[in-house]
Amino acid sequence: MATIRELHGQVVTDLLLGKSVLNTPHSDGPRSKFAYVSARARTALRRIGAMDDSARGVWAITEKGRQVGSAVKLPRKYREFRV
Repeated sequence: MATIRELHGQVVTDLLLGKSVLNTPHSDGPRSKFAYVSARARTALRRIGAMDDSARGVWAITEKGRQVGSAVKLPRKYREFRV
């Protein structure tokens, strides 16, 4: 389980993202493009049952999410899991 802030921190660390990427504004509002894409990814993962957000602002990988295995496999798994 992790908060959105913790998830963002881990993604930044894992992908070695720089400030220029993190500070790029999204055209439709006050959030950065990184925050927008991150929110879309969490929503997509929740829709297929790969993540759960049962506690406000806290996300957890589900058993179904553990079956995905890697981001490379995610598009195919998304099509398989989508209801």
